[in-house]
Amino acid sequence: MAKVTIPIDYVNPSDVLTFCVYSMCQAKFEVTLRTDAGETIFTAKKNNDDPNFKDNTDKRQFQLTQLKKSWEDIYLDISNNLNTPLQPQTMVSGILKNDGNIAGYITNVCVEDQTDGDFQDIFITIGAFRKKD
Repeated sequence: MAKVTIPIDYVNPSDVLTFCVYSMCQAKFEVTLRTDAGETIFTAKKNNDDPNFKDNTDKRQFQLTQLKKSWEDIYLDISNNLNTPLQPQTMVSGILKNDGNIAGYITNVCVEDQTDGDFQDIFITIGAFRKKD
């Protein structure tokens, strides 16, 4: 079983998160977004070996003020049933308002789960949007 943990930066306690998890792999996997206090924000699973493109997201939005425990950091845990090390590539982009202030951040994670190097096996997008003023 392979597992990797990725810190998710640029998230504020009042943010609204949006997320999606897509896959095109022949592995079973689990993706969990969680706080350092142990609260799970969302979990997405693929429970079969079907290699066809699939949307693995059940829940798509979460208001961080709903968390019951105080937290400082958020982590993305990715695991699958293969013995090949997971290779994530992470990209973060700021979303600018017209006035130049930050409206939020988008984090994209592309994961290679074997050795073909296509990085399309698991694709995760997390949007962290600031509370409106």
